[in-house]
Formats: sequence, C-alpha cells, structure tokens
Amino acid sequence: MVDPYNKIQEINETNNKAETSVTIKDTRRLSLAYFRVVGLYGAPSFEEYVETAIQGSIFVKATYPVADNELIFGLGGNHIGNPIPALGMVSDVIYLAFLRLLTGAADRVVAIVPEDYFTYHRYPPGVTGLTNPSIREVSLVKVGYWTVVAHELGHGFGLRLDKEEYNKTSPGNPARGYWVERKMDIINGICFMGENPPEPRRFTFGEKGTIHVWVDNVDYENLFKIFLVGDPEFRWAVTVGGLIYRNGTIRLAPLYYVENASADYPFPGNASLLVLDWGGRVIDSVNFSVWFIAFVEPLGAVEMDPAPFAFLAPFPPDAAKIVIRYGDTTVEFNPLTKLLHDAVDSIPDYGFINNPEHRRKALHNKIDAVENMLTAGNFKGALEKLKHDIKPTIEKWLKDYTTETPLQLTKQQILHLIDQIIWRINLQTK
Repeated sequence: MVDPYNKIQEINETNNKAETSVTIKDTRRLSLAYFRVVGLYGAPSFEEYVETAIQGSIFVKATYPVADNELIFGLGGNHIGNPIPALGMVSDVIYLAFLRLLTGAADRVVAIVPEDYFTYHRYPPGVTGLTNPSIREVSLVKVGYWTVVAHELGHGFGLRLDKEEYNKTSPGNPARGYWVERKMDIINGICFMGENPPEPRRFTFGEKGTIHVWVDNVDYENLFKIFLVGDPEFRWAVTVGGLIYRNGTIRLAPLYYVENASADYPFPGNASLLVLDWGGRVIDSVNFSVWFIAFVEPLGAVEMDPAPFAFLAPFPPDAAKIVIRYGDTTVEFNPLTKLLHDAVDSIPDYGFINNPEHRRKALHNKIDAVENMLTAGNFKGALEKLKHDIKPTIEKWLKDYTTETPLQLTKQQILHLIDQIIWRINLQTK
C-alpha cells in the first residue's frame, strides 16, 4: 500500500493498494567445512585461509537459496596434503570425503589450497578450483578466490555437468538480481558457473571491477529444486570409496561403519553397488557415476585416471555381502569382516601394549576364521569367536590410546563395532 492515509491528493484515491499471492517454501540448510591444505607446495597463511572461508560463504549466502540463519560454515583446521604429484590430489579428495562422512561435520567440504598446489599436481598456471563429480561433496579452491567457492559447490550440486557455460557462452550467461544483504541491484552480471575470470579477493571482474559475478535464473532454479529435498531417512550406513582405473581395476579404501546416517545416492551412472543378504538376494542397491574427468577452473573438463569415488552406502541389518561392479570388473566382500580388518589396520602401533606387528597379524587371522565360519553358515561359531576370543583379545592387547585422525578407530570404537557385528549375526540365529 502506498499513501495509506490519502495525504497525496489525486483524482483516483482507490488505486493505492495492490495485492499478490506468494508461495513460501522452506529450503534446507547448507553447512560448509573449510580446511587449509598444507604440504611441500606451501600453505595459505591462516589469515588468508579464514578470509577465503568467510568471503566465500558470504557469496554463497547471497547467491544460493538458503536462509540467512541456515548457511553454516566452520574451520576444519589443517589437512596435510599427500606429496605424490597428481595422484596425491586424488588422495586428498578421498581423505577429506571420508573425514566428512565419518564426522558428519558438514554437507560439503571446501579445501583451501595454496597458490602452487595445482601446478605442483601438474596443472597449468591459472587453475583456481577443482571438483570431481565422482566425489561431489569435496571441492578444492585456490586461496583468495572467493567466487570460486560457489562455482565448485555448484558442480557438486550438479550444475553444468553436461556442458560448461565457458565452453558455450563465454564468459558466461548474463545474470541479474538483488544482493539482499548489501541492498544492491546486480544489473550487469555474469553467472558464477561461467568463465567469469575470477580475480582474487573480489566479487567482480573486468575493467575497474564493473562486472559482478552472480547467478543466472536457470542455475538458481535448479539449486532451488535441490534444496527443497525433504529430510533424509536415517539408516545404518558404511563408507564406500576408492579408485577406479580406466582398465577396470578397482582399489577399495577402508570401510567404516556410520550410525544414525542416511545413505547417499550419487549421480546415477556407469557403476553399481549391490547389497546382498545371507541368501544371496539383492536387498538394496546404489547406481553411481565414475567420471574420468575433473572440472578445473578455468580449463573446464580435464581427463584424469584413476577416478575417485566415495559415498555412504546402505547397510541394512541383514547385509551379508557388498558387490561393486564397473564394466566387466566385479569386486565383492563381506562388509562385517572387512569392517573388522580395516579397524585393526587403523590402530596405530602405539595403540598396542607391545609387539604391534605380531598382534595385528594375529587379529587378522582371527577375523579370517570368523569369515570362514560365516561363509559356511556357521553363525553360532562366528558369534563364539567374536564374543569369547576377538573381543577379549582387543580388550587385553590394546591400550586406551588417543587417535591422531578420525580415520583411526579408538579402542572403544572397535569394541562397539564388534558389538554391532555380534548383534547383526545374532539376528540370523533366531
């Protein structure tokens, strides 16, 4: 309503009011964890790392359909980068993905890397960010490039996976809107999913910074649909990840058990994960994509081999086998015993009372015995082995040690894992 008290004289005093209908929809929150990557290639200063996290989050808040109080970000601390050129970068992404899955700290991880990180990993100068769509929850962003945070997160949410704006409409689609927090109209804008040659520590580019980086209508509408997703169904889950090579070779990363978590359902594609029960029947499945590319700014889609993958797979109580298929390659394993083997491998040497090499090997032999019993359908024998041999041995052989990383299990976590496996196997005896 304008002029509600008719203080302004006009011929028609009945046209001061207009009504329109609006629909209000709730969108889910977005939480970001920023890590500082340090290594042989250097490290961002703490001040630059914090600045990139704050300013990157401000821009995401302005351009994503997330309420002011539902964009949450925090500093995750340092990540010591893997020193192997090229392959080490893939290892960094997998490690950070597992860290996110195990701690449940954030929806997305943004790793702030130093100036020389990408050139160290054999990319040409000028690269400012990278997201591998096989692991969409982790993005790498060069320190100081604020708008690249939104761009890389956009790839993770499925924006421009089929074709890049900078390949079609360089420097990007025109975008306009309103920056609510700054009370500023964005008229002459270019979408952040385009080429938008990013300049460090700015939200603008071009001569005298006259062109704002913003979000176009198509990308905003797609993000809006994504953020309208309802609450997930919470179930038991296990982390599944590793490397897949073009020749079909699959190398699995360690398996971790996650409680009160919902399984991920990645972009469907050319690989699959099947969960089988004790009768060999498929009880759940996940179809996922293996991408032998990474989106590298400003180069676009760059080929890579191997391709990483990491997600939370469903793990119902009667899960007896997990099968991963890619092309003609099939890898299958018993998740119960693999969880135990990987847990034992995660114990640091100082976690044993003595003779870590000998005792670790002995525990693996005991777990192998459990797997043989389960394969033969001897559930009672497996229960006896877990209850009266493996669990007491863990209690006796391990100290109450402190872990150096969330990917190492504590003594209490391993004992809890054994109890969970006992509960699952016990279901088969009733």
